[in-house]
Amino acid sequence: MGKMALGYGSEFHLLRFMGRHRKTLDKAIQDVLSMNDKIDWLDFPYNNTLKEYDKEYIGINFLEKQQDYNQTEEEWGKFWPNKTKAMNWDAVGRIGDQWLLVEAKAHAGELKSDSKAGIKSRIAIQDKFIDLGTEKGIDTTGWLKKYYQKANRLLFLDFLQTQGLDVKMIFIYFLNGYEIDTKKNMKTIAEWEESIKKQDKYLNISNNAWVKQNVINVFIDTRWKRVVK
Repeated sequence: MGKMALGYGSEFHLLRFMGRHRKTLDKAIQDVLSMNDKIDWLDFPYNNTLKEYDKEYIGINFLEKQQDYNQTEEEWGKFWPNKTKAMNWDAVGRIGDQWLLVEAKAHAGELKSDSKAGIKSRIAIQDKFIDLGTEKGIDTTGWLKKYYQKANRLLFLDFLQTQGLDVKMIFIYFLNGYEIDTKKNMKTIAEWEESIKKQDKYLNISNNAWVKQNVINVFIDTRWKRVVK
């Protein structure tokens, strides 16, 4: 968990909408999923060693209270090279029996990242990318670079599904979420879609049916409400 900015940024606005505009946030997600069930959001774990006293869920630890967690943890240990250095989730919720894993973004720069794993871990992750690509019909060349975050989220999504879990990956893109910097601030859906299009083209997932079915984009204007196309 990085240091949260005050008044701008994806972490600030996600916390703001979860705390002050929960109905708007939930309705935006429910509409895109075409579901009316109540969303139950998990509270973050406490951590008194951190300045903000909270920590994000990492990897599969949001499943700790599930009955078959030990089995899932064992499989995760075989799958991921370093379970202490895994995916951090901005929010985790459930709607019916479906898990929602949330990534929030406030500017296009947040889409980009390279893998920082060690050599052995990079080789192991690359092998998993190749397996995923073979199964889903995706060329995963270059997935360790440039847009690595979305790539490893897709890998994690597939892992959970192979464990029998119903999961959707929710990407929340905030409009006017970074007004501190006019060059970074995204004012329209079209601006976001252009950046997302570049990302998905690089990852070779633009027209992949599995990705389209399981990765959900939600656009929310921080000034008012959800933006409807």
